[in-house]
Amino acid sequence: MDIITNVLIGQLLYQMGCSVWNAFIDVALSFLLKTPQEINPTLWNVMINNVYGVFLAVGVSLVTAFFFMGLYRDVSDFRQITNMESLTFILFRLAICQACVVGLLPFITGMFTAGRAFSQLVIEQLGFSPGSGYGHLDPVSTFLANGQELLTAGLLMGIIFFLTALICGATICLSVFKRLFDLLYAIPTGGLAVSTVAGGGGISHTAVCWVKEFMAVLLEATFIVLALGIGVPFMNVELFAGSGATSSLLSVIEPAFKMILLTGAVKGSSHAFRKYLGL
Repeated sequence: MDIITNVLIGQLLYQMGCSVWNAFIDVALSFLLKTPQEINPTLWNVMINNVYGVFLAVGVSLVTAFFFMGLYRDVSDFRQITNMESLTFILFRLAICQACVVGLLPFITGMFTAGRAFSQLVIEQLGFSPGSGYGHLDPVSTFLANGQELLTAGLLMGIIFFLTALICGATICLSVFKRLFDLLYAIPTGGLAVSTVAGGGGISHTAVCWVKEFMAVLLEATFIVLALGIGVPFMNVELFAGSGATSSLLSVIEPAFKMILLTGAVKGSSHAFRKYLGL
């Protein structure tokens, strides 16, 4: 009978909503501090040993093509090739490109580790850690627990709150996992993009774009952490101060609004970060 009453007044759905939100926040914080090779070593081995090798072979082959494209653009007269200064510059650009293509994988894995360390440092400075209950909601609503007279209204509020918690929590987690997929996409495409360095000039713009996008995605975890670190304290601020029945009703609406607010901050952190840094 108590279970049926809790369902009818919305208390059970409110508790379920808080539990779902708390679980999603813990998952998001946990995966923000993991590199792709730590999350799924099997997938990482497949990407490195199989997929990366195929794209790398194509990238190495394209180095020659881009080199001659750049040579054709830079050298209007064949006699310029015999010029020691021009020849040195062209060959140096080719050597740099080959070194970048071959040494790309250690660079990527090293940046993964550096990005995780940076996010960990920001978390420590903000004063919280994954699994510490940071960003959790209290699963008890005094208003709903004592609101047997609400009945259908309480059930409706509980449904709305549960759906809000589910959608907002899932949105934050999707932002985190989307970043991980983007990092995995950077592994095979890197060899193709870096091979354009051999062409120099406008041709190498592709490599510049890849580096900028890779750094933006890598640092996106830090800015999601920063958004959570700034947004969660707002969840402890009373937005609708007052007393009476209206205040009691808003005591259920307020945490739902705060979840939407925090989700918006996380979703917007990537755009703000790229805008500030011009990425």
